[in-house]
Amino acid sequence: MEKATWRQEFALTDSMRIYDFPDELVSYRVEFPPRKVRAENLVLVALHRGGQDGREPAEPVAFQLSGVAAKDGFMERATVSF
Repeated sequence: MEKATWRQEFALTDSMRIYDFPDELVSYRVEFPPRKVRAENLVLVALHRGGQDGREPAEPVAFQLSGVAAKDGFMERATVSF
């Protein structure tokens, strides 16, 4: 089975430049495209600005899923917390 490509971006911005809560849990409700995403294949990565090209390499981020609604093994919606 070939892997489907799907992407959802979460932009976290510290407009006041005083962010000092690195252990704060952030959660987003996500709707997935039909029959594209299985929980075991989901990956969350952090893309940081910086480096020579304006981006540093992607870093894997630990996450958990809650409130998962699935059909035939494919997720329809869930809350992603990281």
